[in-house]
Amino acid sequence: MEHFKKLPWIDFDEKQLQDFMNQGFSFVYFMQDGNHIKIGKSNNPFRRLKGVQTGNPRKVELLRIVPTLSPKYEEAFWKKCFEEYRVRGEWFILSEPMWEFLVTGYLPNSIWKNYFIK
Repeated sequence: MEHFKKLPWIDFDEKQLQDFMNQGFSFVYFMQDGNHIKIGKSNNPFRRLKGVQTGNPRKVELLRIVPTLSPKYEEAFWKKCFEEYRVRGEWFILSEPMWEFLVTGYLPNSIWKNYFIK
């Protein structure tokens, strides 16, 4: 998938992350390994990235971090949004709708129509 290029940014740096943590936030993260995306939750996604990278021979990139006060529910929400692209566990195929979310921060209409508008 040639048009799936790595994002040149992350939403905020480690200092801003620490500010959120000091306010009681946790995070849902999106990490990329080739054409796969890992969706998970963590109190510190930068530390979690190091753990995921340790067991992986390819470079893993942290693409997006979503601050939340309800990490369990936020993580379940995002996994439900992209359920049709799930490979196994927390790993998903990088799809056009997911890429659109990762780039813009907004859910594409196709996800809203499939999962939330019945």
